[in-house]
Parts: sequence; structure tokens; C-alpha cells
Amino acid sequence: MPIPKGTIIPAKGFYVAEGNKLWNHNNGGSATLYSDSGEKVDETPYRVDSLNNDFTWGRHPDGYDTNTDGDWGFSYATKGRSNTVG
Repeated sequence: MPIPKGTIIPAKGFYVAEGNKLWNHNNGGSATLYSDSGEKVDETPYRVDSLNNDFTWGRHPDGYDTNTDGDWGFSYATKGRSNTVG
């Protein structure tokens, strides 16, 4: 799902990407963030929500980036704020 052109996510800011009930989540997935010029900026690891609890992706803690899979995890969604670890 593309983020609208011209969107700027400020430092320590959030962007809420709404899901779509038609998406098939049974096989897991990942999310990739590209710059306006098409350069890959960031990417989540591939994950499967095997508990089917409809958690959301997040970095733990916010902004933590060591370029490893351990930077990411599933957590309770708290729209527009830091996600809550379950």
C-alpha cells in the first residue's frame, strides 16, 4: 500500500497504515519503506502472526535501529502513539 506522495514522517513521528480485510495474512509478510526516488529506506523482517491476534509491527523501543531482525516485533496497536508491548 503506497503512502501518499509528499508525505513526510518527522523524527519521532508516526504513520498509520490501515489494513485491508481482503489481504491474506495466513502466510505472513513484511513491510518496506521507500524514499520518493525509489530507494529502499527500511524494511521489516518477514513475520507470521501465528497467534492470529491482529498485532501490529513496531520497533522496540521506538526508533531503535541496528539493522537486525531483533529491532522489530509484534505489539498491541496504539494508533498514532508508541505501540504497547504485549
